[in-house]
Amino acid sequence: MELEEEHAKVLQKRDGWVQEVSHTGVIQYRHEESGHCQAHPPDDWTNLPLDADTTLPPIDDLVSSRRRLSEDEQPIPELRNLPLACAMSEKEKHIKFEALRRQSQSMTTDYISDVERYNSAKPFSRRPDKTFDPEARCIMCKTHKIHMVFFPCEHKCVCNKCLEYHPPVTKIAGKGAHWPHACPVCYRDVTIMFENTGFEVDHYWKLDEVPHLSNSFVTTFKRAGSRLHTTPNMVFPALDELCAHEDPTTTNRPNEPGSSHVATTARRAPPRLREKTKTCCVM
Repeated sequence: MELEEEHAKVLQKRDGWVQEVSHTGVIQYRHEESGHCQAHPPDDWTNLPLDADTTLPPIDDLVSSRRRLSEDEQPIPELRNLPLACAMSEKEKHIKFEALRRQSQSMTTDYISDVERYNSAKPFSRRPDKTFDPEARCIMCKTHKIHMVFFPCEHKCVCNKCLEYHPPVTKIAGKGAHWPHACPVCYRDVTIMFENTGFEVDHYWKLDEVPHLSNSFVTTFKRAGSRLHTTPNMVFPALDELCAHEDPTTTNRPNEPGSSHVATTARRAPPRLREKTKTCCVM
């Protein structure tokens, strides 16, 4: 309370009441004896006698005080540093103006360069109808047409001659080729490239779903599959072995009273069991 009273500016005193401006710039009324403060004047404020030693501060001091307090309460520091909000010298204003001008020029330059990069990459990018520009030429030699599409960036920008890529005589659908460099348009690493047939995106996603296995694992797996195909009994009994076993619950069971007995020496395997055996034999 004492600290607030030191920063408060007294406007006038009337019969034990003090009208003052608080440190936050709010006019309040304080009772000198009790220290009670309130925002509204006491009853008969205008009729209370004015103390003789009261001197009103100049109006300029009050305005500057309110302005200074409001500036200190700004939540964003940049607002207090603007030329119109601070009393800075002409030199400081000139320095700040030059800094803002250079920043504006850099932003404009970056924007123009972004537009230029976009326009340069547009002929090699996929159009809204999922096709490429058929008249586009190689970005490196500017001469030959382009046939291969890079993935994952999907840019069609380099011809086969610059790629040093020779397509196989027998074209395998969905078989891509590797290029251990970056795309010259976006500078992203090229994982694989496919010929532009209209289905290259499907080929890429199918290839991405297949796990990459080591050659030793693939060789061992194929060898195990070959052994299972030649000797299926190692995994599951064959169908003829299942049918050779006799079920005692169904042997020599009469069909009807008075009729001859039917000797059942074999029982057919369930369809589901036969499917498992067939699958095992195929493997």
